[in-house]
Amino acid sequence: WLLDNGAPRFAADGTFVGFIGSCVDIHDLRVAREAVESANARLHDQGRELEDSNRQLQDQTLELEAQTAEL
Repeated sequence: WLLDNGAPRFAADGTFVGFIGSCVDIHDLRVAREAVESANARLHDQGRELEDSNRQLQDQTLELEAQTAEL
């Protein structure tokens, strides 16, 4: 991946004299950003799984408490 930026240059009389610009290698930045986005997606999924498990445990706890109260 490459980020480029350029602009035309003109002399005082309006004559085109060329371009000035730069190119920056952003490959490592792109790779790192994709890795972070992937990790965030996995963490989000794991968070949902934990929330589901927590709800199931809460439901089971309420059932056990109700059964204990009946004794």
